[in-house]
Amino acid sequence: AGEAGESCDKACGKQSMRCDPSQTPLINTCQSLRKEFGDALCGKPGALNGGCIHSEQWYGHDLPSYSERLRRCIANGRPSKWPLKCHVKDASNKRLCPCVPQSSAPPAMEDGWLTANYSRIFRVP
Repeated sequence: AGEAGESCDKACGKQSMRCDPSQTPLINTCQSLRKEFGDALCGKPGALNGGCIHSEQWYGHDLPSYSERLRRCIANGRPSKWPLKCHVKDASNKRLCPCVPQSSAPPAMEDGWLTANYSRIFRVP
């Protein structure tokens, strides 16, 4: 899990790992959020105060996360249309991140790796 306002890229990097969005289905559940943040923040199943939301009405590139503003855990209800983005951050959200060992995840297109390597390899003098 990241700190409030921290991207998954940074949270995973602090553990010498990298964010792998393809692993999101494994963590995009209230059960996973409760395991990481605990019942005190995510509430027990059926809790009236706090709790965890997993509904199509709640979605975003920064989910799943614990929202300090809402004091609730929130799973992404529309992951196919709003997939997890590793670089996204929100000041009031502690993100639950799909971190994997550095060697097991290929570089993401949005991190500039492809552009940098393409330029280096195919540069015309």
